[in-house]
Amino acid sequence: MQIDKEVLSDIKRGCNYLIENYDHFADYRDDLEFSDDPDDYNDFDYIPFYFPGEYDYIEVHVANFLRLVDEFPTLEIVNKGRIKTKSLTYQIVSAANGDEEHVIKNFHDFSLPLDNGIHIDVVEKSFIVGLAATKLDAYDEDFLGSISPYLAVEIEYPQDFEKLSEQEEENLIKSYLFEIADSSGISLKYSEINDFDFDHEAWEKEMKEKAVENLRNLEPYNEGMRLFVSALQIEDPELKLLNFYKILEHFAPVVVNIEGNELMRKKLDVAQTKTLDGDFIRSIFDLAKSFEEKFRDEELIKSIFNVSFDFVGLFEHLPNSIRKQVRKQTKFEKLTYETDNDKIATACNMVAKILYATRNRVVHSKSNFSTNGNECPNSDLNQFNEFLKHASSQTIRWYNRLPKHQKSTDIQ
Repeated sequence: MQIDKEVLSDIKRGCNYLIENYDHFADYRDDLEFSDDPDDYNDFDYIPFYFPGEYDYIEVHVANFLRLVDEFPTLEIVNKGRIKTKSLTYQIVSAANGDEEHVIKNFHDFSLPLDNGIHIDVVEKSFIVGLAATKLDAYDEDFLGSISPYLAVEIEYPQDFEKLSEQEEENLIKSYLFEIADSSGISLKYSEINDFDFDHEAWEKEMKEKAVENLRNLEPYNEGMRLFVSALQIEDPELKLLNFYKILEHFAPVVVNIEGNELMRKKLDVAQTKTLDGDFIRSIFDLAKSFEEKFRDEELIKSIFNVSFDFVGLFEHLPNSIRKQVRKQTKFEKLTYETDNDKIATACNMVAKILYATRNRVVHSKSNFSTNGNECPNSDLNQFNEFLKHASSQTIRWYNRLPKHQKSTDIQ
């Protein structure tokens, strides 16, 4: 690139700003000082920068550096995933695995100019993201750099363009990620700058306490296991809830069949000591019809609560908002194994109804779905999923304990 006095002046201005405002770059002052003679920089295309935590210098093209010089003073860290400047917005993203990130970096071109002059792209080693990580001291001299680990969606606004609102930017990024996923098959998710500002000793202690030393004996495989593993791999709390719901729904017909068969057996036992008149025959049909109704979605999910898993033992895993709601309705201070059975049954039905309503909110279109007030608040979905994780695990093991004649041939 041809370096004239004006270009050289802008380069020096940008480097001086970094030296004056970042202690790290001040330590590498010698690398960032330039003479006043443009002739010293013939065919000068790249400026080497040493970012904290990196093993080597990052070479930044002069043209790219020049477009960023006036952005440096306006850098704003909205949160650890979103960084803004006067005319740039970055959202840190990541792929599902290293192979996909390698493909993005080396093969795909996701650069997209929009009709309104905005330019959007997925970039690696973003200088602005590196500065944000440096400001946050979010790096490790031995294990993690401040610029090379990150992919980011970059929104670049044209000069004198009024930036989009927060919500408009959010919609733009999500629409862009959809197009990438649809075109390439690669799903990018929101990510953050890595946080090294935490107590390593406390974390290590917690991990040791949670460490698994002895696995339980293997269970015979059933389809619920596949759904369970899949649920744990999902990050979106709504989609995770759907997978846990599918596990409970998968085994619920077994509960209904066991209950129905037992009641029918009792009814037939009565037949041995009773005249088989029309009333008795009608009662058989009525019983069969009542169990048909139990196979409706909401009744089906209610049937499995407190049968296939220990509802009382898992009650404290429910979100506080749901526990308060149940306590208020059933009028008990604490749910224990000594609690009246009717109250336990009421509590089970309430939580099952909340699960069913929440599932409906997730699967139905927002435009044609009206909430009924029974849904779990979005802010509590992660905790609700924790309850469902334990309930699902216990249900899978409960099914395997059933005698063979009680297992449905449809459940494998």
